[in-house]
Amino acid sequence: MVKFSLVDSDGDPTRSLCVLFKYPTNSDADWMSIVIVILCIVLLILLITWLKINAFIAFLITSITAGLLLGIEPAKMGKVLEKGVGDMLGSLVIVIIGGAMLGKLVAETGAAQRIAQGLMKAFEKNISRLP
Repeated sequence: MVKFSLVDSDGDPTRSLCVLFKYPTNSDADWMSIVIVILCIVLLILLITWLKINAFIAFLITSITAGLLLGIEPAKMGKVLEKGVGDMLGSLVIVIIGGAMLGKLVAETGAAQRIAQGLMKAFEKNISRLP
């Protein structure tokens, strides 16, 4: 019979749980992951602001870079990206569809025209001052 102890021989419960679940006991791996994520966030910001790359393309480039640096096999990269983007879009679909339906309703009922006219009337003095 195999017995598992939640405390190692030195009395440290953290290290024995790490061995039990096959996590590295060395915190260097954790720090390296944090550094990689921070560097990838900086890369994303630079790609969008400095190089003026489309945000979606910059996000894909940064995601692939982060995945490779964090140890995801290149052969599995497609599936990982598909799952990540699918999970993200899945939660946004309700908001996007709701906004589209509300926009269509506002446009068809004439409410958009009334809102525009009301705003023009409210700001008409400011508009007349424009060159």
